[in-house]
Amino acid sequence: MTTDAAPAVLVALRARVQSLHEALDAVETADAPAPGTAAGLRDAADRLAALLSSVPTVLDTERTEPARASLATLADVAGTVRDAEVLEELLTDLLSEVPKALVSGPLGDRVRRHLRERRAEGADTLAKAVRDEQCGAVVGGVDRLVITPPLAEGAGAKAPTVLAACARADDERLTDAVDAVRGAPTVEPGTEPGWPAVRDAALALAGSAGAAAPEHGKKAAKLASRADDLAGRKRRSWM
Repeated sequence: MTTDAAPAVLVALRARVQSLHEALDAVETADAPAPGTAAGLRDAADRLAALLSSVPTVLDTERTEPARASLATLADVAGTVRDAEVLEELLTDLLSEVPKALVSGPLGDRVRRHLRERRAEGADTLAKAVRDEQCGAVVGGVDRLVITPPLAEGAGAKAPTVLAACARADDERLTDAVDAVRGAPTVEPGTEPGWPAVRDAALALAGSAGAAAPEHGKKAAKLASRADDLAGRKRRSWM
């Protein structure tokens, strides 16, 4: 049976809010967050933020904007910690290729101390961020969105029509972002011009197509999965 757009979106919204809670719990309950914990929190916050803006005909984006912006800030904090972890991993890999005789003694001790300090600093930054009152306010805000969603004019329309239109708009935005990157002039390696826009568009498409999946079946689910995978690969490409 075809449902209205609002219930379909709320199913996706609840799932992403739950993922955010699980990512936060992974940080709060650990004495020292395991590698990847920061990435999990960053991705959960990013995906929820993207969903809030990817179905504007169902959720009033003007009213969800404060929550979306706060989630983006939380994702940035977790992303900074994750980037430090990646740099540490790269440095460790590079050192593994250097003859041990060259990194032994005082130099080896200094490198290992530096890596320990970076790891501890990142874990402390992440722990403080999730225990901060501002983070609590963010979580409280998104929880309220589930209880009393800020519905827009299209919330009562039929889900297949409304959500398909949202997904098409996000798909076009992703295509434009990819085309812009392909047409960009060659630049210094590592600067990755335009890729953040590709990732943002891919996350939005993952949100709108994912919300449409219950009504549109495997095709929409597959599109959402591919968009989410693209967003993950584009994030790793400029880490």
